[in-house]
Amino acid sequence: MPACQPERQETAVGIHKQMTLRDGELESTLRAICKVFDVSTATVSLLTGERIYLAAACGALPVCVCPDRWGFCGWSFLNANHELNVVENMLEDARFSENFFVVSETFKLVFYVMAPLISANGHRIGTLCIMGQEPRKFDATRGAILANLSELLVRQIEARWALQEENKQQGSNLLRSADAYTSACSLVDASDNNNWRILHLNAPAVELLGTKWDVGYDQLANFDERRQMESFEGVKLKSLFDIDLGMAAWQAAQVELVVSNVKGAKGTPAVGKRFTITFRLAASGVLDEYAPFSVGVPSWLRESKDITPRNNYFFMHIKPADAAAPQKGPLVKESKLQFGPR
Repeated sequence: MPACQPERQETAVGIHKQMTLRDGELESTLRAICKVFDVSTATVSLLTGERIYLAAACGALPVCVCPDRWGFCGWSFLNANHELNVVENMLEDARFSENFFVVSETFKLVFYVMAPLISANGHRIGTLCIMGQEPRKFDATRGAILANLSELLVRQIEARWALQEENKQQGSNLLRSADAYTSACSLVDASDNNNWRILHLNAPAVELLGTKWDVGYDQLANFDERRQMESFEGVKLKSLFDIDLGMAAWQAAQVELVVSNVKGAKGTPAVGKRFTITFRLAASGVLDEYAPFSVGVPSWLRESKDITPRNNYFFMHIKPADAAAPQKGPLVKESKLQFGPR
């Protein structure tokens, strides 16, 4: 256990108490994660000390509570840095080869990647995990995407707790600003050059756009019921915004593309509104300017050699356009993509 275990445990317990039993935003995130990484098993866990609370799960594992000795997540504390734990074949790893969830004919989990969930006060309160029943390779590009998704996800689960902490303390020690919890963010799939699709909208984005984004566990894989993941291709970007983007625009920008004065699509609650939209490569260094921590990608992971549009995922950050500002055309910004320890 880390030296800060009492404080870490208090934070994890406090956040767990503020969470709802069913969270459609978490379910939406899991659905997007399964799509991006082509897995059916994904979990969101809180580590409170002696127990692992699976706050959200799909695939081979259900939402449940289990002793910490049963799980894989405790290994996240052994690294001095906030970093992914990647095990491409747990049968060949002495830490996991005899674990019940690996050797059991019921589960047979073999592939495992974990991203730590870092709370606003700097503690590792839990994990975001993807798993599979066959060994597989994992690269640095996908690792960077998972690291950024862990930042997006921890904001969802700690928002109520962080607000409560801000109200309780005169001089708050929280490093994640309040703006992080109200920032409208979406995950976009640009595999189809001329038909970009939205895979996930967080709660602030749903509120800003006034749209519906309903997700339930019945749309996720469920091992107990032998239910497979429902096919999910997302919704067309053009169905929410009057915008026409293709890969040519993105290739000119390389890592970040800012488009100003974007109109809400006709027939949607956002019609008549204007937005500034920033598309940031999902494998870039950090999720956005509000991220106080970065989760490292192990340096031994290879960079992906596949640079086709099929691997292009972006985080789309949405803000209301400033009505007082002059209207501008698209503005393109460039930044540098980095892999390895961050």
